[in-house]
Amino acid sequence: MWRWLVGGTLVVLAAFGEWSAGVAWSADLIEQLHNVPQKIVHEKLVDGSWDLFLCDADGGHPVNLTKTADVDELYPHVSPDGKQICCSVDAGKGAAKVRSVYLMNIDGTGRKLIARNSRQACWKGDGTAIAYLRDESERLTYTR
Repeated sequence: MWRWLVGGTLVVLAAFGEWSAGVAWSADLIEQLHNVPQKIVHEKLVDGSWDLFLCDADGGHPVNLTKTADVDELYPHVSPDGKQICCSVDAGKGAAKVRSVYLMNIDGTGRKLIARNSRQACWKGDGTAIAYLRDESERLTYTR
């Protein structure tokens, strides 16, 4: 689900799979989105792995920030100043899979571990800290 302001109106879109799948785009909305200077960071399943993408507000010019075939990056949150992203990262296979919180620059560089075995990262309103939850168990277990 994506949310942003267009001409003072909150626009909320949910897209599944490809950016425009299942979304009815009016010509007026498309034109307004072309003029929104902000970018959107979202997750997308690529060849069986979740990666983070940065794109224009209208979905154009997508850039894969992570390109990791063996790791899933999920739940991105951009810092209030727009310079960094915190996210959850699932690494490992099977019973060894662990979810941790990472931080990276908005262009995908400078990735670093913030908290191992943690989840649900979010920014403090002034951007000076990242809050997260510690997991209840040592390993992440889920099925697809």
